[in-house]
Amino acid sequence: MIPITGVVTDSSSWTTASPYADRTGERDCGAVMTFRLTHKLAMKIKAGKPSPPPPAEDPFTDWSGHLFVAGRVQYILLSNTTSLYSTVMYGRGVTDVDGFLKGALFAIRGTLEADGLGDVYERHVLPSTGPIEFAGAIDRAVTGSMNELVVQARFLLSGGELSPSDLGPRLNDVLLSAIAVYGKGGYATPRAAFRAMASRIAG
Repeated sequence: MIPITGVVTDSSSWTTASPYADRTGERDCGAVMTFRLTHKLAMKIKAGKPSPPPPAEDPFTDWSGHLFVAGRVQYILLSNTTSLYSTVMYGRGVTDVDGFLKGALFAIRGTLEADGLGDVYERHVLPSTGPIEFAGAIDRAVTGSMNELVVQARFLLSGGELSPSDLGPRLNDVLLSAIAVYGKGGYATPRAAFRAMASRIAG
């Protein structure tokens, strides 16, 4: 896992200092990694109650987090705010900012690499991990779509055979109507939306 040291710099928001802050890979990155948390998740990791900032300039650095329970086990759903491309981690034992960040970045990296998108992590996510900002939910559309993914996750977990690392790829094949990269009126999967976003930025 990636070691990260959390530092409180303000009473209304949190930022963290990362030992990878000077590792910019192949790009000169001034972006800040943003995690938008539900109230329950923010309370669990003691991240306060920050107000929602506008969307990040780099969509790959803007993620939303939601705490949920399935079969008496806590899980944390992490979804890219623009595409809803998701990964899942266990919530048990995650009690502070440091623990959340270590698990979240590890889960995001693992899911991206499994999809052959490791370069996105190296070029966009990793260079943006110093500092990291916590914020509130950006809008109801994202929250509603994440709730849909939670319903799907609970159904998939009811069989008792899926681990969090197996769950993310299944959720990324769920058709959703509120994926911003495709605009209004259409349905797409988070995986397709994320790949389209990557292709558009690369082009």
